Order: sequence, then structure tokens, then C-alpha cells
Amino acid sequence: MTKDDPEPTVSRIMTTDVETVRSVAVVREAAGRMRAFGIGMLPVVDSTGVIGVVTDRDLVLRVTAEGLDGASMRVGDVTSPETHQCGPDHTVREASWLMQIHQVRRLMVFDGMSRLVGLLSLGDLARRGYPDLANVVFASLLRPTPAAPPFVWPA
Repeated sequence: MTKDDPEPTVSRIMTTDVETVRSVAVVREAAGRMRAFGIGMLPVVDSTGVIGVVTDRDLVLRVTAEGLDGASMRVGDVTSPETHQCGPDHTVREASWLMQIHQVRRLMVFDGMSRLVGLLSLGDLARRGYPDLANVVFASLLRPTPAAPPFVWPA
């Protein structure tokens, strides 16, 4: 990049048509929306704004694997409150670094007024001109998490 050619920002490649789900919706509705739109994560909202995310993995591990009823359970009951985010003015390189550090496939993009304005996914990086960064992020997902204790073989 040169002085006249600044690094591209997240706003240039993020997905701006973001599907969300209300925390009071039933889990089956969230799963249906994920299937209909071909996505694996939905930001969860309530009257105050975004309160977390729910992923297809959350639904499998917290509902299906536990034998719970997705037709009566609320999305808010399986929402992960921890979210990873960036701003639309972050560079694509900075955002990919955040994805690597947090070992996530997606970042929510919030503006200066804390409004959800987009999502940046691994697929966005790959499809919109940054396949090398996408590969680096993907490789980071395969590494053990730093917080995980080392595995010790039983005696």
C-alpha cells in the first residue's frame, strides 16, 4: 500500500444485509432462518440491541444433543453473550488479525453509535479478494486455543 492507496477497510467487503433473531424467538425459528439463508450464525437482539450470537453449533450442542425441544425453547436461553467485533473503518488486515486471535470465523461490525452495520466472515475474505488472509484465519481455527490446558495422559 502507498500513501495514495490506503489499506482497504472492512466496510468495503463486509456483508451489510445482516439477518438477526430476537431473543424471545423459539430455537426452531433460528434454525430455520439459518437454513433458509445458508448461514451459521445469527446476532441475537432484544429491545436494547445486540445481546449476543447464536450459532448452528450452539443449537446442536445446547439443544439437540441435550434432547431439548427446539419448538419451545427460546433463543435467549442458548445465546452466547460473548461477541467478537470490529468497526467498519478497521482495515481488512486488522479485522483478520482479530479473527485469528479470537479464533472465530465471523466478526460483527458496529459503527461508532454501537449499531450493527454488518458482518465480516471468513467467506467474505475469501470471496472478496483476500484468499491469503482467509487461509491464515482458517489455519488459526485449527490451532488449540491458548487458554486450553495441556492434555495429560492418565497414569
